[in-house]
Amino acid sequence: MAKNTVRNGLRATTDGMVLFGLSVVETFVGAMALTLVSLSITVLGLFVIAPTFAIAAGVANVARRRAGRHGDPIAVPYRPVPSGSRLDAARTVLCDPARWRDLLWLVVDPIVGAFLALLPVSLVLYGVYGLVVEPFVWHWINGAGGNDWYTFVHVRSAGTALVALPVAATLLVLGVCTAPAVLRLHARWTHALLGPRRPVALVRPVSLPA
Repeated sequence: MAKNTVRNGLRATTDGMVLFGLSVVETFVGAMALTLVSLSITVLGLFVIAPTFAIAAGVANVARRRAGRHGDPIAVPYRPVPSGSRLDAARTVLCDPARWRDLLWLVVDPIVGAFLALLPVSLVLYGVYGLVVEPFVWHWINGAGGNDWYTFVHVRSAGTALVALPVAATLLVLGVCTAPAVLRLHARWTHALLGPRRPVALVRPVSLPA
């Protein structure tokens, strides 16, 4: 039982690191998408709208698959895009609420989603830091004028460095044990933004014309 708990916690922590990396990608894709969508009022918009929403959908579908590892599978909710003219394709994606939720998600997930994904990772890394760094290099840190506090422990000697060890171990265990629950919360957050507004069958991602 304990072995499974540790394994699941470490796997969830690793997934949190992946999701945090995805949130960085979302930041750049979101900025690009908002810039290109603003061109929709021009003739150039006919050529960039469908590809822009396709890129956003590609990133969102990665998030849907990752969320399915820690919660219910998320169906792809997009309306079928006609294979005719660029005007028809642009009109379809612009009138699809799911596409606009993608853009909303690209804006807010790098804040909310990144925080949730990084929370257990931060606890684990800070715990490892306390277990490895504080007992051995505290004097070098102090000599260099670095921060000599580890949470509420003022590390000024070998004795206080040892006092920091149980605190670090607690943070490490807390990060590993809470990671699955935090990732499930992250999955529900993703489902709230990227899931369909009514039950639909799981379908393959729609590929848009270039």
